[in-house]
Amino acid sequence: SLSGDGTDTWMVLEITAEEFEFDELHRYSVVAHEYWHVYQRAAWTGQGIEFPDWMWEGGAKVFEELYISEHYGRSQFDNNLFPVIATALANPSDFELYAGDGGEVGGDYDVNYNTSAFMVLVLAKELQERRGLTEAQSLGLVLKASAPRNSETPFLDVFGMSLEEFYPSLAKYPAVASNQDWFEGEVIEAPELMPSRGLKLDELLQSAD
Repeated sequence: SLSGDGTDTWMVLEITAEEFEFDELHRYSVVAHEYWHVYQRAAWTGQGIEFPDWMWEGGAKVFEELYISEHYGRSQFDNNLFPVIATALANPSDFELYAGDGGEVGGDYDVNYNTSAFMVLVLAKELQERRGLTEAQSLGLVLKASAPRNSETPFLDVFGMSLEEFYPSLAKYPAVASNQDWFEGEVIEAPELMPSRGLKLDELLQSAD
């Protein structure tokens, strides 16, 4: 996490022994995830900009998976971010707040921030279709989301649509029954949203400048 007491801010990285024992890539991706939050704090909070919480955690989740895909050749994109819990998206505005603040981000319906990341990837796909952006341009724009300082409508200013106009796009992706024993219920399988292999983070982020 990035934590603080109102005066100072510090990063906490806890990596369990099991992640080393079982060669879990999370021991690397968590570092990329938390460092992306450093960028978000500087570029967003530091500029007086407020985005919904699903963009904070979904963006950091997408960034970390792009990082390990590029450097280690595999990521959770390989299994379509399973599980993206379908029933969670009945009220997408619930993901504008963290679970601790009465929302759903990081809660039971946002396992490993997968649902938040799904929303970020849908937004990138919408930008490709509506504005004719390339995959790299759209992902870079969504991750960086460089709004004008102190913007009162940053989502609209950056993406050219309001949150209310964006949320119906999530319904384009149908729910299917889970095919894995450890999770029961309906999930969203959307392989067409998963970033292409071979994307380079530096090129992707530069394309959004």
